[in-house]
Amino acid sequence: MKKNTSVVFDLDGTLLDSPNAGKYRVSVLLAINGISFGKGEREKFFSQWGRPVIPMLMDTLGISEDHAALINKQWEIWDTVDPVSLIDGAREIVSWSREACGGIALFTSRHTENTGELLRALDLLDSFSLSVGLEGDTKRRFFSPSYEKKDPRSFVSIAEYMRREHGTEEVVYVGDTVFDVGYARNAGLTAVAVLSGGTSFEDFRNMGVSEKDILSSVRDIPGWIQGI
Repeated sequence: MKKNTSVVFDLDGTLLDSPNAGKYRVSVLLAINGISFGKGEREKFFSQWGRPVIPMLMDTLGISEDHAALINKQWEIWDTVDPVSLIDGAREIVSWSREACGGIALFTSRHTENTGELLRALDLLDSFSLSVGLEGDTKRRFFSPSYEKKDPRSFVSIAEYMRREHGTEEVVYVGDTVFDVGYARNAGLTAVAVLSGGTSFEDFRNMGVSEKDILSSVRDIPGWIQGI
């Protein structure tokens, strides 16, 4: 294990067991909002699963930004009132990583306010050195108008923070979709893929992820870290 390796975790599908619950919840919300979600729309929408919600809704369902933002807000409220469970072992892995690594962070495509509310509900807010959503750090120590995963500067800024604050030598990102893993790789970070979000092993291999960097879930992170 390299000295002072920092881990940046994705949230949904990586720490939260949210893909199935999320797909159910968005289906219900689309029905409530009178939006057609037949087989064709469903296949198109779920093929983009892992992208930020508002552009994903707009691009795949052809709805307006205002309508997409409303559905996203409803979804966030639902998740805050009734948080999705953590993936089995995720809380323990976060604790292990905090003790064993040179600081840990969270980077999600959720809005920052919702991210903070959800982490508080899960009693995880203070577990991370840094928890970043679309508008920056939940504790406002690290702020920018926009942190989108598709923008390499977002990952670079987080990595620089971890190096500066923790003397990190290597920053490792852990994500569950080809989008997130691809964005991290584009920014020059080491990226580990987990299969807990529903993306297949073949999909990760097809994008060039090494077999050793594809894990069943975050429960395999200690073994991966210790093998660096």
